[in-house]
Amino acid sequence: MLWVLVVCMATAVLAHHSMSAKYDVGKTITIEGTLTEVAWTNPHSYLFLDGKPVDRPDAPVQNWFIEAPNPTRMVKIGWQKDAFKAGDKVKISGHPRRDGKPE
Repeated sequence: MLWVLVVCMATAVLAHHSMSAKYDVGKTITIEGTLTEVAWTNPHSYLFLDGKPVDRPDAPVQNWFIEAPNPTRMVKIGWQKDAFKAGDKVKISGHPRRDGKPE
């Protein structure tokens, strides 16, 4: 199983957009599931996975949209484009959306 931890620092994101407007930066959620798509793009990389929160085993599986840093930043923190692909099992932690959508 591939374990992925994507950490976005609010200070790095503030120049682009306010992270706290969309996400609850006071909370962390961990989603476990299977990647369905990986988009290594600018201004952000995107991961899509079918999964559910690890602390809610009875929750339905949903397709989650994960916003990650841009490719340059991903490389700087040690990730390469081929580090993960559709079909990989992952566990991703990050800040949940304030409106509860699976992002």
